[in-house]
Amino acid sequence: MSGRNSRKAKRREASVSSGPEKKTGWTTISEASAADSESTRVAIPGITVPDAVTMSLVDPPRERSSTIQDVDELPGRPTKRPRLEGPPSILEKLNRKRHRDFWYPDGSVVIEVENILFRLHRSKLEKESPLLSCLFAERDLELEDSERMDTKSSVVDFVERCPVISINSTGIKATDFAEVIRAMDEAFPYGFETPPFQILASILQACSILGFEKAAAFARRSISNLWSPDLESLSSTKLPNAIKAVHLAKTCNLPVIRKRALYELLRTSSFGLELDDVEGFEDPEVFEVRSPIRGEDISRLLRAREMLQRNWIEATANPANVIFSPRNCALKDNTTDETIPKARQSCLPLSARYNHWETTVIQSGILLDGLLDPLEGLKRLGQLDWLQGGYCMMCASAKQDMWGRKREAFWNRLDSILALTDGSEEEESLI
Repeated sequence: MSGRNSRKAKRREASVSSGPEKKTGWTTISEASAADSESTRVAIPGITVPDAVTMSLVDPPRERSSTIQDVDELPGRPTKRPRLEGPPSILEKLNRKRHRDFWYPDGSVVIEVENILFRLHRSKLEKESPLLSCLFAERDLELEDSERMDTKSSVVDFVERCPVISINSTGIKATDFAEVIRAMDEAFPYGFETPPFQILASILQACSILGFEKAAAFARRSISNLWSPDLESLSSTKLPNAIKAVHLAKTCNLPVIRKRALYELLRTSSFGLELDDVEGFEDPEVFEVRSPIRGEDISRLLRAREMLQRNWIEATANPANVIFSPRNCALKDNTTDETIPKARQSCLPLSARYNHWETTVIQSGILLDGLLDPLEGLKRLGQLDWLQGGYCMMCASAKQDMWGRKREAFWNRLDSILALTDGSEEEESLI
């Protein structure tokens, strides 16, 4: 026991008498002052370490920020160069919204229409539209000037590093522009089924301004087929949007559809206008503002309807057209056609033919309907079974031909009545 104590005492004496502190390859770790008691310096031989370079052995390391916003707010961090599109809330401040369908992540240009933004591919737009190509070139010059003047953020508008081109001054609607882009990007389905007239009208109106020739040609051809001036295409089914078609014929230089569109208005009650549209007709300035069609077109429609109704009444009230035989029935007495009953080789008495007219024309509603749509009325008269009406075979065929010719005369005379040609309006009978 005493031996162990003596050995401990000897070791304590040796540590006291060992002299200066032991040197190593590193500088000695000296005891810091009381104010720096929690810090320790580390130095390399031959290198002077600045006082600022000090590792804290007590404080835990700073945690790395988990968000970009936190990193940007670190004290002493240099200020970033402002982004080209400005503050993140710029779209909200300007009340602009991205189009839900046409905002392509790889788009290179943003088109603004009625505060709606379309991010699209510049190369494709340049190829299709001469107007947009010029606007892009002008914006490039503005961008070059702003870069030289170092005023990029204030002179040129950017969204997500894409230049913004506004076409609001052209008067194009955002819905119309969207249909043009849809036709360009999704044209394949249109090869199987023609889109509705409203979509075609939107495409044509926007393309006529921007110069999309291919899409405009497609819309023109489709609309012309839909509103064909061919009499054979006219049926009892009325085409809607006739007022829009009349407006389109004028604004987009498509006169071929005007005749059919005006006749659709002729056979529509009040010409398709609401009461609010008709008010103010006596004042041309007020009417031009409130009516969707021009006052001169309304006057022309009124004159045309008056003329057509008068001629329809004359045609259906003329005994020669109603009950008299168009041919000399005695000529058919010697017919050799054995398939026709002997009694039908000549016309029946007038009373029998009139009874047939009253039943099939007056009571059926053909006579009344023809006042509003005389062309459809004439078509139905030509399709009646005149053999059952008491006429011989030759007279029945002649009756059908007569009503068909009158229908063609109605249609051809509409060109001058509606001032669709250079000829003067003649109010002569069409029957």
